[in-house]
Amino acid sequence: MRAGGPAGPRILEYSEKLYKQAQRTHRIVQNLLSFARQHKPERVPVRLNQVLEDTLALRDYDLRMSNIRLHLDLAEDLPLAAADPHQLQQVFLNLVNNAVDAILEGSAQGDLWVRTAKEADKFVVEFMDSGSGVKDPSKVFDPFYTTKPVGKGTGLGLSICYGIISEHGGQIRVSNVPPRGACFTIELPCMAIAATHESQNGESMVPVVGTTSK
Repeated sequence: MRAGGPAGPRILEYSEKLYKQAQRTHRIVQNLLSFARQHKPERVPVRLNQVLEDTLALRDYDLRMSNIRLHLDLAEDLPLAAADPHQLQQVFLNLVNNAVDAILEGSAQGDLWVRTAKEADKFVVEFMDSGSGVKDPSKVFDPFYTTKPVGKGTGLGLSICYGIISEHGGQIRVSNVPPRGACFTIELPCMAIAATHESQNGESMVPVVGTTSK
């Protein structure tokens, strides 16, 4: 449309919008393909904030279209974490999806607060929403437990999150925090780790995961 000859300003405006949305769709599909690929569990140096921001980028469009305001409070200068970034992304994405569902169940708009911190010898990642809260916090991590309608939830998402965080030597818990909704808190052990591993001849072998190439 853009290269096919003379066109009115309205057609040019629409074609530009179509082109931009096609490019955005391409980036989303590439991110989803990368996320969906199977990865063996690994423990590599990870920047938690970057993994979290990359995960939120996958839902950025949906959050904006659902009128959900995102509030980030990410601690600066967090040490590197020893973790599997793909598994952590799976956990983060699941918690964001649950928060969105909880908010939209009772409102046409809402808020999602995401916080990171280092407290003593632990990393803390927190997701809090403006929904109505969790009906039974003691059961949410049980396999096949769900309060979602038939066909919407399997009841496996949070139990998988629990398993991943436990394998990392951490903990995940949930509580209701009126007047806000549910608050999911992840705690991961903070271990000393170098930015790169070195081979026997001193060459860097494993880069830090969660950095953006420039």
